[in-house]
Amino acid sequence: EQVKTVKPYLDRNLPHLFPEITEGHYKIASAKLQIVNGMNLKLIIKQKLTPLKFEISLYVDHENKITLNDITHFLGTRPTIGGFNWEDPTSIKQEDLDNLIVTIQKKVNLLVKTPGKVIVYRKQVVNGLKKHVIFRDANQNIFSVLTIRKPNDKTDDLISVYQIYWNNINLIFS
Repeated sequence: EQVKTVKPYLDRNLPHLFPEITEGHYKIASAKLQIVNGMNLKLIIKQKLTPLKFEISLYVDHENKITLNDITHFLGTRPTIGGFNWEDPTSIKQEDLDNLIVTIQKKVNLLVKTPGKVIVYRKQVVNGLKKHVIFRDANQNIFSVLTIRKPNDKTDDLISVYQIYWNNINLIFS
């Protein structure tokens, strides 16, 4: 019953957080609920068409406003050929995150408050190196950023960026 509360939020946000999820092509494999001053939900999400599987932690307050707390992948999940491979989010230094923010701001007039914290870091090798980073800025806004570095290039190009704040999502650039 409580999962129904967050289903519209997931339907709206998961395709923007993970490029390989298209609308409705995921399932909630399991859910854990903790009642606090509101509720904490931990959901295991599986993408129906690929082996993508991760846990998303959400907080739902008494007014049904939803906050994304964390996303984690499962250790031992096998990388997929041609797909995104999960990397350790702590391997991105603050300087690398600052450079990513500069890359975003070259294309989009967007306020991102530093320092930030990387939640998800993934890479895909296809016609260059794609990087997918989900991070939280100092204002607690969530950003999902996809960049590519083509062979022989020295800088990353922005493919898309999305900002999630409170219970809303903004398509910033795609």
